[in-house]
Amino acid sequence: MSTRRTLLLGLTYLATYALADVTYNVVGYPDTETGSFGVQLLTSPIGPITKLTTSTTTFPLWSAIVPGATATTPYKYVKLDAAGNPILFEDFTRTLQDPTAIQTLYEVFEREVTDTKVPLVPLVYEPWEMSKTKVFDDGVVATIHLTGDAGLWEGMLMAPQEAKPMQVDFRYINDKLVHSVRNITVGISGKSSMEFNKQAIKLEFDTTAPQNQTFFSRPSVKLRSESSDPTMIREKLYIDVLNAVGVPTQQGSWVRVYMNSKAVGLYLMVDDVGSSFLKQTVHHGDGNVVKGSLWQMNAPLVETQGDLKYLGLTAEAYPADCYKMKTLGSNPVTAPMTQLIQLMKDLEDFDPLTMDGGQYWESRLDVDGFLRNMAMEYLAGSWDAYWWSGSNYFIYFNPTLRKWQWISTDFDGTFGDGDPTEILTTYQTYADFSTHDRPMISKLILRSPDLNKRFEQTLRDIVSYAFKPEALFPRIEAYEKMLARDVAWDDAIDRSKYPGKTNSWTEADFHNSLAMGGVKDMNLGVRFWIEERTKGLEAQLGFKVVPGTPDKVKRVVRKSKGGASDAEASFASGAVPRSLIHAVGEGGVGGRLVVITIVGAVLAALL
Repeated sequence: MSTRRTLLLGLTYLATYALADVTYNVVGYPDTETGSFGVQLLTSPIGPITKLTTSTTTFPLWSAIVPGATATTPYKYVKLDAAGNPILFEDFTRTLQDPTAIQTLYEVFEREVTDTKVPLVPLVYEPWEMSKTKVFDDGVVATIHLTGDAGLWEGMLMAPQEAKPMQVDFRYINDKLVHSVRNITVGISGKSSMEFNKQAIKLEFDTTAPQNQTFFSRPSVKLRSESSDPTMIREKLYIDVLNAVGVPTQQGSWVRVYMNSKAVGLYLMVDDVGSSFLKQTVHHGDGNVVKGSLWQMNAPLVETQGDLKYLGLTAEAYPADCYKMKTLGSNPVTAPMTQLIQLMKDLEDFDPLTMDGGQYWESRLDVDGFLRNMAMEYLAGSWDAYWWSGSNYFIYFNPTLRKWQWISTDFDGTFGDGDPTEILTTYQTYADFSTHDRPMISKLILRSPDLNKRFEQTLRDIVSYAFKPEALFPRIEAYEKMLARDVAWDDAIDRSKYPGKTNSWTEADFHNSLAMGGVKDMNLGVRFWIEERTKGLEAQLGFKVVPGTPDKVKRVVRKSKGGASDAEASFASGAVPRSLIHAVGEGGVGGRLVVITIVGAVLAALL
């Protein structure tokens, strides 16, 4: 028998063997350090439990190949004690959705759905193009596994106001990949969130040499605790609509967080608005752009707001806790507020009754982006933002556009979470400016005839296509099913030893606050808010929403520009052609898939 024929037969056998069984993968934390997980095939008779294994580079992902299993074989995962005895079986049955699959996704113990197909929000305007990333996936709740000094971590949670960042090892596991980074920085984030005993968190990756840490082009992210929202959905839904109206905004997706294998909670992971956000989002991933001036505005007190009122030529006239510089831009180091003060002076000089608003502002401000952001503040009742409070937004001088752009942030106080209490108020009476003016609203939206006309058309467009029950209720329903178990898991975590208040939300609160009524301190439910706001605006502006869920503009699918996973990065040298890589990740599936693909490639070459 020739060498060539022998090699062909051997490779054929190897490929057949590799395709004859299924690799099972589950993310889970055993009850003890010596515990583990297993998988049981629900055949007739019931099959034995196959023990899954993990490693220091994949934990808490457990994997094993089960010979003879097929994609159609039902199964469930089971938690095992140190002796391999079953402790807890899942209360549902799993099957692979793809009848040709030879491995599962990276599933999660006691979570029935791994990858949810989330209905799209109809597009209202051309989407803002940003660099894509594997960090944010609407339909997947990923797991973040942190390991670090337990004493330092407890100290941060016990005294969040004084907490200093610490170094931890980081592992991110979604449905397809494992991404590990050593010695990243973790700290406590937020301001009002510190009032609760579930703290918001910030993760930072040092991309400079020699560390060269990576997290798929997102080196700084925040984990939003959503402590005031029993649904944990409001902020993400707001982001979804901002994406549909074509403005640069933070992206977000949910993650389960563990520190040293102990549950920390469910969080909404979002972009941190800073230098990297400007590159990856505002400037579409272009690292050659010299960044402009970025300012963050807040309202620490009712009397002191980031209201953009002109107070004089010197920076000392403006409260430092309301205006915080994030990037200097082209301003002098000794006068970093120069451009921002000029904007406020322009706003002071603008007479909405005698000047053409569009002509005056188009050279100074991304007017469409500003109007869309303000429309969303009104529509969603975003009370902790500029229109209502002079707070929680960024403004950026884009050197490419040579004008200012508005970037909204912090969307948990929306869709009936907190003020305003009157849902059917008109936009003209939405906020009271008699005691504290916010001139970007009073001048541009309320008193400038041409800009007011554009604003009302923006409201009609958004409500006609995206901000209406038909467009948002299917997405809310998908999120509700996807998050129900994780929100219940988060609510059950005992944080009583930590300072701060807790709302003690229940499973009923989660569902009720998504429905037509409020719960406890919540004013209104999400669906009720959307329904009533839609009807109220139709009556006020005299129009009817577009029936169905069509896009207003053509939806274009763009190729992802996100960073490589650990597995992909290992092939960056070119030693193995990238065309041979089908697996993404470091778990048990990857090796088999690469072997199978290489076998196929070699066979093709020989034939």
